[in-house]
Amino acid sequence: MKKFPRTSIMVGSIDPFVDDSVEFAHRLSSLGVLCRLKVYKNLPHGFLGFQTMLPKARMGVALAAEWLKESLEQDS
Repeated sequence: MKKFPRTSIMVGSIDPFVDDSVEFAHRLSSLGVLCRLKVYKNLPHGFLGFQTMLPKARMGVALAAEWLKESLEQDS
């Protein structure tokens, strides 16, 4: 698993894939892969597409941008 990249996972707590996302994050971490997980309470699958209506979605997009920026800085 050393070749698996750093991984960032963001999911809503009412997403049908939330359990899979949490399990995957824990599995990666247990194998020594750097992994971060953010679960947004009471948000569905695809919540990031609702930025204009949901403040938490705007927060999620901002966090994703922050994570991406950090990853790009680490790779340079």
